[in-house]
Amino acid sequence: MSSRWLPKWKVVKIKVGDKDVEVCYDDKLKLYCCPLCSPECKKGGIPDYSSYFYSIEDLDNHLIAHKDSLWLRKGYHYEEEEEEDIEQDED
Repeated sequence: MSSRWLPKWKVVKIKVGDKDVEVCYDDKLKLYCCPLCSPECKKGGIPDYSSYFYSIEDLDNHLIAHKDSLWLRKGYHYEEEEEEDIEQDED
């Protein structure tokens, strides 16, 4: 069994809101690739990193979410409180 995948992208148009957007689609695995995360797929290249989707609805939601780019923002960092050492007097 191989752990590699060589996609053969074809460019298809989908409707996102009121716009037509060209996205990459692999017929073999039935995957859509986000063209904003990896624009090289539209040229037939293999992206180093991207977001892949099995349904057009999920890709549509992902493309809409690009305007906010919530995944690029820092997450909240919670600091743990250190326990104070309580010294007890021995009698």
